[in-house]
Formats: sequence, structure tokens, C-alpha cells
Amino acid sequence: MINGLIVAFQFLSRIPIPIAVDFNKENLKSAVLFFPLVGLVLGGIVGITVSILGRFSIEIAALVGVIINIVLTGGLHIDGLSDMCDGFFSNKDREQIIEIMHDSRVGSFGVLSIVLLVLAKYVLYKSITVDTLAIIALSGMFSRMAVTSMILRKENVVSGGMGEMIKSGHSTNFVILGFIVYSVITILYNSLYILPLVVNLLFVEYLAHLSYKKIGGVSGDIYGATVELSEVFNLLCFWGIINWIL
Repeated sequence: MINGLIVAFQFLSRIPIPIAVDFNKENLKSAVLFFPLVGLVLGGIVGITVSILGRFSIEIAALVGVIINIVLTGGLHIDGLSDMCDGFFSNKDREQIIEIMHDSRVGSFGVLSIVLLVLAKYVLYKSITVDTLAIIALSGMFSRMAVTSMILRKENVVSGGMGEMIKSGHSTNFVILGFIVYSVITILYNSLYILPLVVNLLFVEYLAHLSYKKIGGVSGDIYGATVELSEVFNLLCFWGIINWIL
């Protein structure tokens, strides 16, 4: 279990953990349970930063929050979003789309997606002035819950990848139990805060459907894009809740 926690942080973040752990099926099996926890911690770090700096300048707070978010993940997920947009908006056939997504060069749609993502997070961090820490932390957790759901339930385009290893080694009951625990904790904190997760999971279903239509399945790039787009979707939903419902 501890090895799984370490693997989860080493796989999804750049937080330095100087402990050597094998990325084998057994460790990945337990690591899946901790993916949302990693998102919660990463989001919590960003949320604390935005909350503290926001007392002095909300613009600076939002900017630093975006930068820290990127640093904590090493830009891993943003790279996936960039590759996905380059491929999906190329209007090519399946094989060419996959080839474009594997290309290390970034195209115009990839650059545009990064710019829009950074801008969206900046505006949303700046706009969420109520319960900032909890909302940003939960957005990080929900996005990892969404990508975990995609990894375990959708078919991979390329065999032998990390997603396939996780899927082959996972325990469905183990993951479901974790999702229930995370959801209950959220509801106990604020029952309305579960709504972004529900909307987010529906959005991920659409994204997976689009990926199946374009390339016949999902891949590492799609997982990365899912994390980034889910975070934005979550923040947008939370913004709607605090402005229109609460």
C-alpha cells in the first residue's frame, strides 16, 4: 500500500520522493487508489498559494497558482493536451492522427490549446474568491478521479503502455471503494460540491467518445488532456455554484 502511494506521487507529480519503488503491476494496482489523493495534494498546494497571495494581489496569486500547477506536474498533462489537439484538429485519418500525436514537435493547435488552458486557469483562479483552498484542491482530486475512470474502463490504442499495465493489474472493487470514500468526504464537507464531479464524469465520457471516433481508443496523451480539461471544467462548475447557487 505504501509503495502504491509512492508510485502514485512519482508517476503523477514532480514532488521529490527519494525512495526507489518498482513500477510493477502490484504497485500500480494500489497506486490507482491514490491518484485522486495526489490530485488533492497538488490542488491543495496551489489552493494554499492562491489563498495566501490573494490577500495582497489576486492577479499575482492567480499567476503564481498557474505556474506552480505546471511545475508540480512537470507539464506532463499539458503535453498530452497539446498532442491531442494537434492530432484531433488535423482532419487526418486515424493513422496520421496517431503519428501527429507521437510527434515531439508542437503544432499551431497545440500551442493554442496551451495558451487557452493557461488563460482559463488564470481567470478561474482569479474569479474563485470563496472557499478557494477547498475548491482548487477538490478540482485537482476530481480530475484524477476522472482520468482513473477513463484508464480503467476504456480501451488503449497502443498495447504495452502504462495505462494497459494499470488496467491489467487493478482491482475494480478496490478502486470503487476509493471513489466512494473520496465522494463521501466531499459530500460531508459540502453536498453541493459533488455536482462538479458528476458533470466532470459526463464530460470525460464525451471526451472518450470523441477519442474513440478519432483514433479508436484512448492513449497517454488523452489521459493528460483529460486531467487538464477536467480541472478547468471542475473550476468552472465550482465558479457557477458559488455565484449562482450558494
